[in-house]
Amino acid sequence: MSTGWTIFLVLLITWIAIMVYARKTKKLERFALSPYGPFLMWRTKRGKNLIEKVASLDTFWTGFGYFAIAFTFFAMILMTSLLLWIATLIPSVPHTSIPSFRLILGIPGVNPAIPIWQGILGLLVGIGVHEFAHGILTRVHRLKLLSLGLLFAWVPMGAFAEPDEQDLRRAKKRARMSVYAVGPTSNFILAAVTVFLFASVMMGSLAPVYDAPVCINEGQFSWGEQLISINGTELRTPNDVDSLHLIPGQNYTATTFKDGTLLKRNVTAGLFVIDVFLKSPADDANLTKGIIILKVANTTIWNQKDFSDTLENFQPGDTVNLLIHSTTDWSAFNVNVTLADRYEYYKTHYPAYADERDRGEAFVGVFISYMGGPFTDAYHLRDIYVHPYKYNDIIRGSLAYVGMPLQKLSPVPEPVKNIYEPSGVLSVLPEVLFYILADGLYWIFWISIMLGLTNALPAFPLDGGVLLSDALGYVLKKALPKITEDMRTKIVDRMVITSSLTVVALVLWQFLGPRLLSFF
Repeated sequence: MSTGWTIFLVLLITWIAIMVYARKTKKLERFALSPYGPFLMWRTKRGKNLIEKVASLDTFWTGFGYFAIAFTFFAMILMTSLLLWIATLIPSVPHTSIPSFRLILGIPGVNPAIPIWQGILGLLVGIGVHEFAHGILTRVHRLKLLSLGLLFAWVPMGAFAEPDEQDLRRAKKRARMSVYAVGPTSNFILAAVTVFLFASVMMGSLAPVYDAPVCINEGQFSWGEQLISINGTELRTPNDVDSLHLIPGQNYTATTFKDGTLLKRNVTAGLFVIDVFLKSPADDANLTKGIIILKVANTTIWNQKDFSDTLENFQPGDTVNLLIHSTTDWSAFNVNVTLADRYEYYKTHYPAYADERDRGEAFVGVFISYMGGPFTDAYHLRDIYVHPYKYNDIIRGSLAYVGMPLQKLSPVPEPVKNIYEPSGVLSVLPEVLFYILADGLYWIFWISIMLGLTNALPAFPLDGGVLLSDALGYVLKKALPKITEDMRTKIVDRMVITSSLTVVALVLWQFLGPRLLSFF
């Protein structure tokens, strides 16, 4: 068992003991603490006066509440469509690539993608804004607000505004719907503000220490290592690297920048294999990553273009001889590889990526990069944070931005910190404080967008589920005015239960689908 799971189990068992003690003895009630499901709830009247003052702008908040209803339904449709789209991709996902079940849980320290302290900050701010918004709309519509409070599970896990449930049930549908819809909408607005501050203000102020190519692969160079020069030739762009006419397999002296230090070291020139496709011709020929392709059919391979141009002279099914240079024992040896059809390979092993235009193209099955790169320009890594749509369309760019924790790009990793330094006004901040602020803003954005999207789902008891229930009740009343209130309630309840179970199934399918399909 991993250390992470051991710590989690110890904390879980201890917390269960605390909850049992709290339920049996009631001794924590003198601190206004009481059990609430798996949490301890702390109730207070503090903050109600502030909500009353903010809610006095009732014209603005009423309009905002009605806007929130429409916006949350839009988010509901968007999120449900996304889940359905992901479900269609699951059959093409290898079961070895499926994510951990812990990713379902938005708990810092348990979910491996969420760092503990930044995650706690994001939860406190995100849930606090969410519940504060519920409280404001509760008072705008003259409904009772009983208390405010926090939920604990070792650390604060959320905040709440507790309305009078009977008052809320008796309220007009539009007023009740606006109370629920304003929570997710407030999270989206908070996410928009914090991502602007993170991307444009914080990360946008970064400038590279050296304007030189950056390696984005672990191989001959480390991820984030900058290649300043080779044999005295200064390098500014990735094209400068590709333009080097160095003898494949020979060693050269390079100056690199790594971990804030300039280094002098020997590097080997040539076209490196940085990975091998499973069950490909290269895999069948026992080629491994780290080797250098010196020749293909007696043609010297200086760079990637040479490799591609040479392969165009062959057809799928042809057998070609490769001269390989080993970087482990520095020997050279010949390997015969029988080429495959690129389209047929992808159709068999990665059907989601099969492209008819690749039919008839000779395929070796190697990821290759000159000098063991690939390399990118000095601003590329910064632009991933600042301009998410520079390299992707709006859908892929948005998914990649939210997925930065899974790409190990947030919290901002050390190699990125070493490449850049704050400029302009923010240069006065110590680097440690700069990245504390930057990471904090990103995780408030990340948690807020997750809270907004999750709560917009058409599943009870989430805000979206309550909205769906009220909306269906309104539609049925107009469409079927002759049925009784009890019958209408039963129909709505069944529809909401069906919707809730569908959402749960779609989420679980992402984790269970590849495992189940691997048996067929």
